[in-house]
Amino acid sequence: MAITLSVILNRFAFFTAAKSAKFPTKRISDYLLTVEQRIHNFCTRILHFWFDFRQDIIDTAIDQYRKNLRACISANGGHFEHLL
Repeated sequence: MAITLSVILNRFAFFTAAKSAKFPTKRISDYLLTVEQRIHNFCTRILHFWFDFRQDIIDTAIDQYRKNLRACISANGGHFEHLL
Protein backbone atom coordinates (compact mmCIF):
# COMPACT_ATOMS: atom_id res chain seq x y z
CA MET A 1 0.00 0.00 0.00
CA ALA A 2 1.45 3.32 -1.03
CA ILE A 3 1.60 5.98 1.65
CA THR A 4 -0.26 8.98 0.31
CA LEU A 5 -1.22 12.24 1.93
CA SER A 6 -4.80 11.07 2.44
CA VAL A 7 -3.62 7.90 4.21
CA ILE A 8 -1.41 9.93 6.55
CA LEU A 9 -4.19 12.42 7.27
CA ASN A 10 -6.74 9.67 7.91
CA ARG A 11 -4.38 7.98 10.37
CA PHE A 12 -3.71 11.31 12.06
CA ALA A 13 -7.46 11.97 12.33
CA PHE A 14 -8.04 8.51 13.82
CA PHE A 15 -5.37 8.89 16.49
CA THR A 16 -6.43 12.45 17.30
CA ALA A 17 -10.04 11.36 17.64
CA ALA A 18 -9.07 8.33 19.72
CA LYS A 19 -7.30 10.59 22.22
CA SER A 20 -10.39 12.78 22.62
CA ALA A 21 -12.79 9.77 22.49
CA LYS A 22 -14.63 11.39 19.58
CA PHE A 23 -14.46 9.59 16.29
CA PRO A 24 -14.81 11.57 13.07
CA THR A 25 -17.91 10.94 11.01
CA LYS A 26 -16.03 11.60 7.78
CA ARG A 27 -12.53 10.81 6.68
CA ILE A 28 -10.25 13.75 6.11
CA SER A 29 -9.66 12.55 2.57
CA ASP A 30 -13.36 13.27 1.91
CA TYR A 31 -12.57 16.94 2.44
CA LEU A 32 -9.59 16.96 0.12
CA LEU A 33 -10.65 17.94 -3.36
CA THR A 34 -8.63 17.38 -6.45
CA VAL A 35 -7.57 20.33 -8.54
CA GLU A 36 -10.04 19.31 -11.23
CA GLN A 37 -12.91 19.30 -8.72
CA ARG A 38 -11.93 22.75 -7.43
CA ILE A 39 -11.77 24.16 -10.97
CA HIS A 40 -15.11 22.57 -11.82
CA ASN A 41 -16.72 24.02 -8.67
CA PHE A 42 -15.27 27.45 -9.41
CA CYS A 43 -16.52 27.43 -13.01
CA THR A 44 -19.95 26.23 -11.91
CA ARG A 45 -20.24 29.10 -9.41
CA ILE A 46 -19.19 31.64 -12.03
CA LEU A 47 -21.73 30.30 -14.53
CA HIS A 48 -24.52 30.42 -11.92
CA PHE A 49 -23.58 34.00 -11.10
CA TRP A 50 -23.39 34.98 -14.77
CA PHE A 51 -26.79 33.54 -15.71
CA ASP A 52 -28.45 35.01 -12.61
CA PHE A 53 -27.06 38.49 -13.34
CA ARG A 54 -29.89 40.85 -14.29
CA GLN A 55 -29.69 42.65 -17.63
CA ASP A 56 -30.92 45.95 -16.17
CA ILE A 57 -27.83 46.10 -13.94
CA ILE A 58 -25.59 45.65 -16.99
CA ASP A 59 -27.53 48.31 -18.93
CA THR A 60 -27.20 50.79 -16.05
CA ALA A 61 -23.45 50.17 -15.81
CA ILE A 62 -23.03 50.74 -19.56
CA ASP A 63 -25.06 53.97 -19.44
CA GLN A 64 -23.02 55.21 -16.46
CA TYR A 65 -19.78 54.37 -18.26
CA ARG A 66 -20.88 56.29 -21.34
CA LYS A 67 -21.79 59.29 -19.17
CA ASN A 68 -18.38 59.22 -17.48
CA LEU A 69 -16.60 58.82 -20.81
CA ARG A 70 -18.39 61.84 -22.29
CA ALA A 71 -17.49 63.93 -19.22
CA CYS A 72 -13.85 62.83 -19.49
CA ILE A 73 -13.75 63.83 -23.17
CA SER A 74 -15.36 67.20 -22.36
CA ALA A 75 -12.67 67.81 -19.73
CA ASN A 76 -9.92 66.84 -22.22
CA GLY A 77 -8.84 63.97 -19.98
CA GLY A 78 -8.66 66.13 -16.86
CA HIS A 79 -10.82 66.09 -13.73
CA PHE A 80 -14.44 65.58 -14.70
CA GLU A 81 -16.25 64.59 -11.50
CA HIS A 82 -17.70 68.10 -11.19
CA LEU A 83 -19.26 67.72 -14.65
CA LEU A 84 -21.34 64.69 -13.67
